[in-house]
Amino acid sequence: MALNLREGSAGVVHVTAANARTSGAVVVEEGWVGFATTDAASGAVYALDCRPGIKYEITKIGAEAKGDFVYVTAATGALTLTTAAGKKLFAKVVEAEGGAVYGTPTGKTLIALLSQGVTA
Repeated sequence: MALNLREGSAGVVHVTAANARTSGAVVVEEGWVGFATTDAASGAVYALDCRPGIKYEITKIGAEAKGDFVYVTAATGALTLTTAAGKKLFAKVVEAEGGAVYGTPTGKTLIALLSQGVTA
C-alpha cells in the first residue's frame, strides 16, 4: 500500500539552488519551474512555488493578450511569448495591462501558472 505523504502547501517543491536565487524570481530548477519563495544562496535548499492556477502579477513581457502562453527560458528565467529550444511552457495570460476585470495596472500582466508537464 502506498503512503500518502503531503507537505503543508501542495505545489510548493523544495529544490537546491544551482545559483543564488532571489525571492519572486522565475526559476527552472531540477526539472521544476516556478517562483522562488525566498532568497537562497547557491547550494541552499529553498521552496519553489509551482501551484497550477495561482495568479501572479508580473512585469509586462511584450504585446501579450488574454489567453497567450508564457514561456520561460530555462537558462536565465527570462519570460517570453514565443517557444523555442531551451524554453518551457510556464503560464497563461489571464489579463493584460489595463484590464478591467482584475484591475491589472499599466506595465503589468496577470498570469496563471500551468500544471507541470502541460504542453501547448
